[in-house]
Amino acid sequence: MLRPTKSTNLNLAVPRVAALILKMMNRQQNLSYNTLVEKLCAKLGDDVRYVFLPSVWFLYLMGTIEYFPKTDSFLLRNNHEAK
Repeated sequence: MLRPTKSTNLNLAVPRVAALILKMMNRQQNLSYNTLVEKLCAKLGDDVRYVFLPSVWFLYLMGTIEYFPKTDSFLLRNNHEAK
């Protein structure tokens, strides 16, 4: 379970970063790893790098995004494709 503590920066929490990733991927459904990290760093600062992978793992486990290692990119899955 994801629970905030009194020292949690809510702007850098996994659900917030995951929501921003989804928002960015709604505009462009296929984004490379580097492009996604750069866009998030521009919006939230370099500290987002510590939360990026857990946020991506969260979205992957939810069946929302898919990762392609050959192109090092993420693809937003359609609602009917998610299992």
